[in-house]
Amino acid sequence: MPPTVSIPYSVSKTALNALTLEMAKFPENEGVQFQVVGPGHCKTEFNGYRGTRDPLEGANVVVELVNAEKGTVPNAGFWQTEGASKELVRIPW
Repeated sequence: MPPTVSIPYSVSKTALNALTLEMAKFPENEGVQFQVVGPGHCKTEFNGYRGTRDPLEGANVVVELVNAEKGTVPNAGFWQTEGASKELVRIPW
């Protein structure tokens, strides 16, 4: 594997993933959905428009989670969509 391009970004992303899992465990958060999404490497100003996905494709994962029927998506998940597909794909973490 090549060296990490941005260590602070990678460390903060890992911390956010762990926080999501932990927050979902608190009894007072029962009924609250905690989800993490991976929009993919989208073409944005942040990366000089060098991404491989259109930002609208990257947004599909958020739209699909918001519109998912209650009880069909497990809590504290990590999700993405692939290509132009709107099907949610669970990311192992």
